[in-house]
Amino acid sequence: MKRFILSLISVMILITVCVAMTSSERQDKYVAVFHPAAVKTQDVAEEFFGKEEIIPEEPVVKEPVVEEPKVYDGVVYLTFDDGPVEAITVPILDILKEYGVKATFFTLGSYGERNPEILKRQAEEGHTVANHSYSHKKDIFQSLSTFQSEIEKTNEVILNATGKEVKFFRIPYGTKVGAAYKEYLDSLGMEVIGWNCESYDSRTPKRTAEQILEGVKSTSKGKKEVIVIMHDTYGKTETVKALPSVIEYFQSINYEFKAF
Repeated sequence: MKRFILSLISVMILITVCVAMTSSERQDKYVAVFHPAAVKTQDVAEEFFGKEEIIPEEPVVKEPVVEEPKVYDGVVYLTFDDGPVEAITVPILDILKEYGVKATFFTLGSYGERNPEILKRQAEEGHTVANHSYSHKKDIFQSLSTFQSEIEKTNEVILNATGKEVKFFRIPYGTKVGAAYKEYLDSLGMEVIGWNCESYDSRTPKRTAEQILEGVKSTSKGKKEVIVIMHDTYGKTETVKALPSVIEYFQSINYEFKAF
């Protein structure tokens, strides 16, 4: 009987304690007794989302990598005279595009008039479209007025096709002109461009692609600024064949390609 009374008293004390506990305390006690793993989960959650605000670390900002500009051993200007001719000029443009090289085209106004879309493409692809007279006839030098007509007609053809003013002129045959001719070109803001490297692609007998390359190599040797003369007119299929090798040669000696 005494044992029963003691047990009854213990049960009553336990009930009183449970009633006195808050629901939160009972839940915590339950979790602690029956689910100890949950306590660790709760601790982790409080560590990340607890009462104290967690301030994230400042992101590490890396300095941008600045590449040093490439230093070249020389510069080369590829120039083409007497075009445009679709069968020759278009393949030349395709090759230049493939290699990422810009060039200067000294245009005959009469040919440009027939092929304005080629002039337009030249300009759009970053090449320089320049003046090489309208007819390329020797009698253009018979008078200043004849010369002026040749220049102005060609400039108009190029402007209409490209939307750009013409800044450069190459004199047909490399002829030396008098002071009056130079003053006239100066008045138009046009600069005369010659050449110092021969491809010999306009010489007879007809040169092969290999001979054109050898001509370029031999006449450019030792020059830090090279202006190569080639032609994109009728029959210059060997020039087209030689062009990739010419480009690769100047690449191999670390020359930078530029257009005027």
